[in-house]
Amino acid sequence: MYTDPVIVHGKDVKSRSYVKVFFSGQRFRFYTGKPLGINCFPNESKNIAERLRLLHQLQYEIKKKLEKGWDPNKQEKSANPYSGYTISRCITEINEKIKKEDISNRYREDLTRISAELHDFLTEEGLKNSPANEVAAHNLQRFLSRYSSSAAYYMTKRRTLTGLISRMVNDGMITVNPVHKTTRKKEVHVLNVAFPPTHLKGLLSYLEGKHPHLFLCAVIMYGCFLRPHREIRLLQRRHLNEACTTITLSGTENKSKRIRVVRLPNYVTQALIAANVYKLAPEHFLIGGSAKPVNEDYFTTVWTREKKKFPKHLELLECQTLYSFRHSGAVAVYEKTKDPFKVQQAMGHSSLTVTLRYLRSLGISLSAEEYPDL
Repeated sequence: MYTDPVIVHGKDVKSRSYVKVFFSGQRFRFYTGKPLGINCFPNESKNIAERLRLLHQLQYEIKKKLEKGWDPNKQEKSANPYSGYTISRCITEINEKIKKEDISNRYREDLTRISAELHDFLTEEGLKNSPANEVAAHNLQRFLSRYSSSAAYYMTKRRTLTGLISRMVNDGMITVNPVHKTTRKKEVHVLNVAFPPTHLKGLLSYLEGKHPHLFLCAVIMYGCFLRPHREIRLLQRRHLNEACTTITLSGTENKSKRIRVVRLPNYVTQALIAANVYKLAPEHFLIGGSAKPVNEDYFTTVWTREKKKFPKHLELLECQTLYSFRHSGAVAVYEKTKDPFKVQQAMGHSSLTVTLRYLRSLGISLSAEEYPDL
């Protein structure tokens, strides 16, 4: 009566894929899990591996339903629990889910803020009670035009809005993300400049004497490539082994979402021992030494205050920030290994493209013999 479901895969992520099945001689194509009442959207995947995983999941669910007597001809038209929802109600429900998501607090705040701003805009435009699918790209383009003071600001807001609306698509509230049809603007990226070796040593020496917490953050950023505001700020004694020679983070404790084991250079271990970290209780935090972490803006605040006190020979360039310690570590590894893939692994980057941004401050230096011949 029916054939086994077959995956029809496109050549790349730009072409659409689906699961095909013949039922009573009639062909059916399933691009999503909506007809089955499940959230499964293979064609929204950003890479082939993820798409294949979702296609296999869809194939399995279709076969399971067919075995139980499901008739694709009698698909429930009203299966979508969000049918008839207004855009205002969708925003409210997505906000409740965002509160429980495993994302950084800063990104959660950005999503919450853009939700409130979008809701206010839709109210002003008389659209807040419109069906969710009727809010079009040109409506959202007018909303984004409020943030056109700079290309970077506009694109930051556009990315956050994309994340908000994508959650509605994934939940089945709407079918497509209209933000993808809004205008993109070319951002002018600011180069985050690494510290030259002598400048780096001078800064670390100064911070060691003047601000131990900031010194510990800086030396871990440089030597272990951890990020300050979430990873280092939330480091606890339990993340270190007994000898303070390795740090182990679970997938929920670092940005890459993968288990991460970092072997510490000797100078980082010495800094931790000097700070008496090995004496802390397992659940106590390295920065502050108590059972409660310092606030989310702690490093931003103390860095802003402390850099104003730097002696003249340690003054920063305009594009040197707290993150320059991490950039300096990436540059130092590359200069030793000449292997960007090793830098990518060490930094925990999702792609080589991100790593190459860190290495921009190296520039290219050619000898006379290395220039192209004609």
